[in-house]
Parts: sequence; structure tokens; C-alpha cells
Amino acid sequence: MVIDETRTTNTTLSLDQRVKMEWKKTYDFFISFHRNAFKPEIGTGAEVYVYKTANVKSKSLAAKIQNALVRVGFRDRGVKEAEYYVLKHTKAPALLLEVGFIDNSADNKLYDAKFEAIVDGIANAVLDVVGVKKNNSCPTCGQKVGI
Repeated sequence: MVIDETRTTNTTLSLDQRVKMEWKKTYDFFISFHRNAFKPEIGTGAEVYVYKTANVKSKSLAAKIQNALVRVGFRDRGVKEAEYYVLKHTKAPALLLEVGFIDNSADNKLYDAKFEAIVDGIANAVLDVVGVKKNNSCPTCGQKVGI
């Protein structure tokens, strides 16, 4: 299992640059992490987007991640279809996560307080969908995977 980040500093990459980075390797999934925004204190909750022609594996992962985000306390905004650039143009099945609203103080408190649970929920959903058991070895690369 290959895991890469498109950016590790606060430097903006265009959507096209992100997609072109993904084209250079083979991935099980491309997952784009975001914090949503609307009007201060109005929007709340988490949602996961998949491309309109997403396969069953993508939809399954989207549902598992959405359920994990709801379990930590985010309002359920559901799994939705969209034609966002990164969803449409990556080779790997792609998901776009909106993990709470950055302009909502309750969502921010939840995000900060439950960050480890959020990360674990997302990671466990990915591991489950690709068939890797926690604290086991990756079936593709043989590396130890533990959360």
C-alpha cells in the first residue's frame, strides 16, 4: 500500500498539479481531505464526495468513512456525488472528505478533541476496504500495518 501526501507544507498546489502527482504512481485510492466552510456558525457536519460514476469499492469506502466521522460526533451530511476535478481526473478511485466546517466553533472543537479518533476511523475504513487487518501485513507490499 502506497501512501503519499500532495503537500506537507502550507503551499498551495493547483488541482491539476495534485492530479498529475497521482498519475505518477499506482494507488488504491486518492483521498482529498478538506474542512468545509459556509457562513460562520451556520454549516455543520461531515460529508464525503465520490465521482458520479464511482465504483462499488469507492462508494463502500465513502460510506465507511462517513460512518466513522458520524461516530465521532459530526452531523451526518451524507455521501454525495460530485464532478469535482480531483474526483474526475485521477486514475485511482477518488474521494473528497469534508471533515466538519472550519467556520463553525462546535465542529472545530469536535475536530480538535477527536482528531485521533477521526484519523483512526478514516484509516480503519481504508484498511477494511483494501483487505488489510489492523496490526497485520499489507497483502501487496508485505509491510507491517498498524494503527
